[in-house]
Amino acid sequence: MKRPEDDGDSESYGTVRIDGRGRLTIPETLRDDLALEAGTTFDVSRSGSEIHLVARPPDLQTLTRDEEWTGDAFRDAGAATFGEPE
Repeated sequence: MKRPEDDGDSESYGTVRIDGRGRLTIPETLRDDLALEAGTTFDVSRSGSEIHLVARPPDLQTLTRDEEWTGDAFRDAGAATFGEPE
């Protein structure tokens, strides 16, 4: 569930179940809404009986002049600066 203090909206994404190995699956619609990709790292904390997962931003890569720049090179610069990706 989105935290109300983040953007003023609270939205339910259904119910998930922890499997036998202690894993749970974040619903695809929530992953899409928050642009979460495989390998995303989370900080995990507890407040009473609530569990909070906070996605950590990915580490930025440094590219040198001799390296090939891919479409992800400007991912963190923002669409406002470079426009929407094609």
